[in-house]
Amino acid sequence: MGGEWAGILARVGRGRRAAGRISAQVDSGCVELVPDPDRARSYTLLLDGAPQSHVDLDDPRYLDFEYVRRMAIAIDLAAPDGQPLRVLHLGGGALTLPRYVAATRPGSLQRVVEVDGALVEFVRRELPWPRDPRLRVRVADARAALGAFQDAHFDLVVTDVFAGARTPAHLTSVEFAGEVARVLAPGGAYLVNVADGPPLAYARGQVATVRAALPHACMIADSAVLNGRRYGNLVMVAGRTEPPIGDLARRVAGDWFPGRVVHGSELDRFVTGIRVVDDARAQPSNPPRPVSAAVDPWGIYSRTRAWSEDLEPAMPDGGLHADAAGEPMYAVAAEWRGSRATDRVSAVPPQRSANRWQAIDGGAAARHDEAVTPRPAPGRHHAGSTAPNHDDALVRELYEEHAGPLLMFVLRLTGGDRQRAEDIVQETLLRAWRNAHRLGAQGQSSLRPWLVTVARRIAIDDHRSENARPPETYGRDLESFSEPDETERVLRLMTVTDALRTLSQPHREIILETYFRGKTVPEAAETLGLPLGTAKSRVYYALRALRSALQQRGVTG
Repeated sequence: MGGEWAGILARVGRGRRAAGRISAQVDSGCVELVPDPDRARSYTLLLDGAPQSHVDLDDPRYLDFEYVRRMAIAIDLAAPDGQPLRVLHLGGGALTLPRYVAATRPGSLQRVVEVDGALVEFVRRELPWPRDPRLRVRVADARAALGAFQDAHFDLVVTDVFAGARTPAHLTSVEFAGEVARVLAPGGAYLVNVADGPPLAYARGQVATVRAALPHACMIADSAVLNGRRYGNLVMVAGRTEPPIGDLARRVAGDWFPGRVVHGSELDRFVTGIRVVDDARAQPSNPPRPVSAAVDPWGIYSRTRAWSEDLEPAMPDGGLHADAAGEPMYAVAAEWRGSRATDRVSAVPPQRSANRWQAIDGGAAARHDEAVTPRPAPGRHHAGSTAPNHDDALVRELYEEHAGPLLMFVLRLTGGDRQRAEDIVQETLLRAWRNAHRLGAQGQSSLRPWLVTVARRIAIDDHRSENARPPETYGRDLESFSEPDETERVLRLMTVTDALRTLSQPHREIILETYFRGKTVPEAAETLGLPLGTAKSRVYYALRALRSALQQRGVTG
């Protein structure tokens, strides 16, 4: 990747390069290009710290953000495979979907409208798209550009427009939806990215508004977003004809991060009592809520100002964090505009502090000259202070050493719900940070078992708290939720299954035969074709290996 990345940097005419990133000032703010550590020639585009687009220059079919994949599924189902389409993209970013359409449907006529001309030039220079006379980019306001197109001119209209973290008000009204309907062919589809959080008032208004112009619609999102547990992206598919609900539901459920399709009577209940939004009442979309900067130690999604002047700068942990210059730090919810925000941080080289880390993981700080005393709990950096945050290195080290493996473990506990898993990992590592002084004093040989135990407890508590308050049902019978709590059994099963995967095949086979299939050791020896003495020895060593694997996952006793 190094040589290819150097080639990209050589083409840069202007912009600032730091820590492997490229940044420049554009009309709408500061744009940054961050290399993807997992894929060569892949980059994430950030605007004022918020992820906007992800592009793989070698494989434009690869889509990193889950809401973009959901839009791509709707595009795939709009016509037979490979058939060219006429597509209007309102909002350009790094042209992720236009590249996808060009790769999957060669010959498609595409028009991209992006209001930020400097951003278009930045993308053209740093992430050049293939030369194609059928793909044209126009610098203009999305609503103003609509008026220049003929009636029924497009098979698809895709709207993904944000000014900072919010969709502009003039793109949220029924008058705008009417203009979209005008340029849409009779059998065409309108795809719109709606970003919202609890209580989803903006999303409900958008569904009601779009359906006033295009009556057949459905909505795709994570269950956590639909149930009001977090801020996220909802993709709306609308048209004059019914969307392919069955195919959409199957494809969305089979994605890396499964979603759910809301349609029919359930969608009717979702917008019950909601008024259509006209130009006189139009408002920008709701911004992500500010959260503690402690959960984003790398500075990619944090260190941004409040999204609007009326946001209260009070942090959930009781402190108002500030950087060295005294600016308040707000961490944008990582799920906004993409699910892999946690993965992006590995693009930033961590500032190591070996002495500090050994003080909490191995108790070896005494062998070094530098004395380390981690702070027992996050406090408050006063706005007037210019002293650097000496805990940054500790937080970075915690995340670099443990975030990846811990996330993989917690994903199994949450059934693949990445957002919930990331929340649990962040809370676990935050607790480790707060208790660093105690862990160091206890001389822990490894911090991993402690982290796994804490993560399991948080997952259990989170599940029980959620069950204590059932999610919104939109009129469904609550009796369907009256099921026994299987949390402990499921977590035990998942933990044991995960531990079994680490054993060798002979050890795994003997454990399955004796403990899971209920056979005696002689019966297992006969089944596996082993001498009785070998079977007995294998059971002993297999159990010892399994016990060690379980202890690493926080299971004791």
